[in-house]
Amino acid sequence: MNSSTRVLIGSLSAVVLVGFSSLASQAHVVESHTFTADQVRAEFVRAGYVAGVLTVGEDGATVFAVDDAATGLTGWPRLRVYVFADDLAAAAAHRQAHGREEAYRNRTIRDSDDRGPQLLSGYGVSVWHRNVALIQASNPDDRGAFPVELDCAPELITTGSAAPELSSANYTLSLTGVNPVFVELLMAMYTREGRS
Repeated sequence: MNSSTRVLIGSLSAVVLVGFSSLASQAHVVESHTFTADQVRAEFVRAGYVAGVLTVGEDGATVFAVDDAATGLTGWPRLRVYVFADDLAAAAAHRQAHGREEAYRNRTIRDSDDRGPQLLSGYGVSVWHRNVALIQASNPDDRGAFPVELDCAPELITTGSAAPELSSANYTLSLTGVNPVFVELLMAMYTREGRS
């Protein structure tokens, strides 16, 4: 092997090693931005809320309920928290939920981390940050939070000047968002730990 070939191979080896070490450090950075479900749950408890037991959902997210200490976790919890393994798992779940909601409601919906897809009937739009998603219970009059069941027939609407048409109550999006107090609590946790 001549000397220029050795220099070229040596240079390529150095580039590959630098690339791998760069990827490894990026993987470490992504990992350091996430919190575990236990850490997120403890933050809500520290703030004076009652937090339910951790359960693992079908999508791999760890889920728990949050409510006021005065009412406890009886009935319909005020907030549900989804904690994913990492940012990538959360982003994939967000995309899937958004696609499901657009298909179910038969319309295009603007994608947003602040007003994300509905994850559970009876709850409003979701808020996503890093590997955590939050949803808050809706009022019973928030029609968009209670989509019509798929096997129920749509209602027939007749207007004076138009032919009868089928309408879908599922077209209406939920008006309920997550209370900023809960979002601020989550953001303070990330900021305090230098993980925002």
